[in-house]
Formats: sequence, C-alpha cells, structure tokens
Amino acid sequence: MGSGGTTKLMLAAWGVALVAGFGIVSQYEFTPGAAASVPAQWPSRTRVSPAAPGRSTLLLFAHPKCPCTEATLKHLALAMERHGGTVDARVLFVRPPGVEARWERTELWEQASRIAGVTPLVDDEAEEATRFGVKTSGQVVLFAPDGRLLFSGGITASRGHEGANAALDALEAELASRAGTLVRTPVFGCSLLADPCPEGTAPCPR
Repeated sequence: MGSGGTTKLMLAAWGVALVAGFGIVSQYEFTPGAAASVPAQWPSRTRVSPAAPGRSTLLLFAHPKCPCTEATLKHLALAMERHGGTVDARVLFVRPPGVEARWERTELWEQASRIAGVTPLVDDEAEEATRFGVKTSGQVVLFAPDGRLLFSGGITASRGHEGANAALDALEAELASRAGTLVRTPVFGCSLLADPCPEGTAPCPR
C-alpha cells in the first residue's frame, strides 16, 4: 500500500476515534445523576432552618468540587434575582470525613456566597443530603411556606449546560405561583457521595 493509502487509513481511523470520543462525552453530559427521594413535607429532624414565615425555602445540594454545578449556581442566581423577594435559599456543600480544614471553600462556595438571598452551609458527611434523600450535586428542592414540597430536581438541561431550559422555567413558575403541583426534573451533576466521573469525561472532584 502506498503512502497515500496509509494516510487515508490513518485519517479514517482518527475520524472514527474522534466521533466515538464525542459520543462518549455527549452521552455523559446528557445522562442524569441519581434521582432524589425527597420527603413530601419538610423533615422534622433536619438541622437546616426553614425560611421566615410566609416565605418559601429553597435548598441546593452541591459537591464543592463538581464542575457541573457552576452552571446550576448561575441559574440559581437568575432565579433569585427574579424571585428573591419570596424565598430564602441555602446551598449545602457536602464535606466528607477526613478532609483538611476549609476543604469545601472552593470557587463554587464563593460563587454561592455572592448570590443575594443565598446562604452557603456545610453539610458534614452529607447528613442533610441523606435526610432529604439527595444523591446528586445540583439537586434543588423547593418547599412552600407550609412545608409542602413544590419542586425537586435539577435546573440545567445537561451537565454544566448554561442557558434557558424547561427545568429552570419550571422552578421559576413554582417560585412565582406556589401552585402546589409538585414538579420533578432530572438532575445533571456529580455524585455527592462517591467519585462519579468516568475516566476521560470530566475532571472528577477530589
């Protein structure tokens, strides 16, 4: 086989590998994390304080080193800018056992702390995530002033995807109306409790 034929074979093989690589990454981006089993009413044993009377309570559970969660925080900022007058929000950053001091104080923590109406909190050993049945970083839960669950899920269209999407619209609709019709959406993010990233797809939180 001449050099021209060899070059064509190499280019073809490179093209196949490239397409396969894009396919793996695309599949990962659009594969939801583990769904939550959030209680229908605000749990009595939680240490998280609910919002002041007459206001809704929004919780966002996050792995402080999950690259997917940056987009979720940006969407949360948009929602709070539009509806912050009716809701108090807390972002609970999971802190696993045995890590160094201030391990959870990443750029995501700083990003959350800059959002008006949002309080970042430490969730030691994922105790609160476990109480609320949450397993995936980026999970949002919204409770009405009377403790009813209104929304449970993610607010991005895929892992790390920024921009308008149906899930964010659904959360904002609940913030605006408190209609009481429970909305569930898929959540795209890293596992809160384990190293979740397939090799070669995304930087894993450590």
